[in-house]
Amino acid sequence: MAEVRVVIVYDDNELKSIEVNDEELDIEAIREVPIKNWFQALNDRSGWEGLHDEIIKIIDDENDEDEELEYIFAFEGAYDKKQEFTECMVKYGFSASCIMDDQAIIQQKLKEAWVAEKLGNYKEAFECFKEAADYGYVAEAQCKTAHYYYGVYKGTYDFEIQTEEALQNAVDYYKKAAEQGYTEAQYWLGRCYSLGEGIEQDYKKAVEWYEKAANQEHAGAQCQLGICYYCGDGVEKNYEEAVQWYRKATEKGESPAQYCLGICYYYGTGVEKDFGKAVEWYKKAAEQEHVESQYQLGGCYYDGTGVEKDFGKAVEWYKKAAEQEHAGAQCQLGNCYILGNGVEKDFGKAVEWYKKATEKGESHAQYCLGICYYYGDGVEKNYEEAVKWYRKAAEQEHARAQYKLGNCYQYGFGVEKNVQEAIIWYLKAAYQGDTDAMNMLGQCYELGIGRTADSENALNWYKKAAEKNSAKGQYNTGRMYYIDKYYTNAISWFLKSADQNNADAQYILGQCYENGFGVNQNMEIARTWYKKAADNETPSPYACYKIAEEFYKQIDPNSIVRTGAIMAVSVLVPVTNIVTAPVGVLGAAKTRSLKYKKFLETDDGKDMLKYYRKAAGLGHEDAQKKLKKLEGYL
Repeated sequence: MAEVRVVIVYDDNELKSIEVNDEELDIEAIREVPIKNWFQALNDRSGWEGLHDEIIKIIDDENDEDEELEYIFAFEGAYDKKQEFTECMVKYGFSASCIMDDQAIIQQKLKEAWVAEKLGNYKEAFECFKEAADYGYVAEAQCKTAHYYYGVYKGTYDFEIQTEEALQNAVDYYKKAAEQGYTEAQYWLGRCYSLGEGIEQDYKKAVEWYEKAANQEHAGAQCQLGICYYCGDGVEKNYEEAVQWYRKATEKGESPAQYCLGICYYYGTGVEKDFGKAVEWYKKAAEQEHVESQYQLGGCYYDGTGVEKDFGKAVEWYKKAAEQEHAGAQCQLGNCYILGNGVEKDFGKAVEWYKKATEKGESHAQYCLGICYYYGDGVEKNYEEAVKWYRKAAEQEHARAQYKLGNCYQYGFGVEKNVQEAIIWYLKAAYQGDTDAMNMLGQCYELGIGRTADSENALNWYKKAAEKNSAKGQYNTGRMYYIDKYYTNAISWFLKSADQNNADAQYILGQCYENGFGVNQNMEIARTWYKKAADNETPSPYACYKIAEEFYKQIDPNSIVRTGAIMAVSVLVPVTNIVTAPVGVLGAAKTRSLKYKKFLETDDGKDMLKYYRKAAGLGHEDAQKKLKKLEGYL
């Protein structure tokens, strides 16, 4: 039996070619003729004798006249045209002796599609995959066709197809392939159900399709199934089950699963908390360019979580994520340049990174950029620009930006002064837990700023901040109790604030111990608190002045105390050891001048000047006057 292979290419209602055993058949006579007329002779001058006879003309020289022929037809064209061609074959007697070879067309189209895709001819690849998918319902081609439609929806490809139409087509083709058991399509169909893309969101159906693909060892589906168990989407929440699926996916090197397993170790969900193992899994994923893992790994190095703190490595990983357009990493890089952590301090570069992050709507970067404009760090100071960026972040519910925007309205920086508007923003920030906003609201009620003065409401807001461990809120709460002479309550809050190194609280505790308010009077403990307040990183000017005055008592002729110790460990040098010349010889004024000069040369004198200078520098007027007088003796 001789085999005759006939390949017919038909497109756009026009015959393109007919090959018989790889030899082109002259089709000019029937190129635009309906299919039903190919099978019989045409009554014109073309000489067309019918498809069968035209085929025989070509194969006569190759085959014995009596040899039985087996026709193998491959029809490339729209499905309805293929059906019409098949019906004509039956009508004209071909069906008993021929085979329709769909696979030949399909494989040819798939081959053309893969070649086009490799060359970057994505439109051509898409068309070939779609023809193969429509022609033979091949799952591979259907899934690839769906991928291209989904790419159109996501903006990856521009094929002049409406995005919603593209998404719907993507889901349809995923379904066709998934129902044939194609794992990749099952996974993507699960994603469509999970995200509600092109189909009504249904987590249970998403899980069904993920399970089908996961049980066929699809790593992405295993990871997504783990996420469903982790979040309780479509299944009952089960961290241990989530971890099992993550582990299955990590065995195949699936980077999102490695990241998810890192999260589990970081927070101790489904496994025992272990920062070190979290870092290990983040690193595995980060080295595969998983952007979120790079960002998280940068954070671990920055904070020293699960790994030795290393700002340099933190910056290295933040940069990798930032270069993949991770907004959080870009913002963190900006912070590193602001603080000089892991890089040389550079406000200009910080602003550059903040701006990149703001382009993606990153609210914290918007807030940070507002700070830069407010203080003129890396950009020219511009309150209006600061307000603009604060507002963008504040409208995204960024609490600190809301607080700062409230400040701008309260004091008229970059915007017309409006206390009522300020209070609105303070309230928004306070309800999100911002303690500075709570303290400001307390101040507004205490002083009657934009509100009727109301000490009870003031105390309520101060206490809200205090209960959130705000040192300032604790001090203000204590201060309100102190004013009302509830000294025991006041002392309790002052101690909490002082333990957080609040200088104002430390100073007022000194006052309480000096005067016996709420505690037993004890000058030694009072001096200890005054000294802490004066030596604080942000010292109390009143405490500095108080310490300086204690020293000054040694040379004050009107002071009764001559040898009072400022520190329990030492006794100050008596004045008689400083002054050596008789008053009658030198005269009172000159003696006083000499006495002062001698004292200022001692360690105590130098300390006295130090504290007067600190107080004066902080705006303490009495300290400024005293300092001017004393420096005249130098």
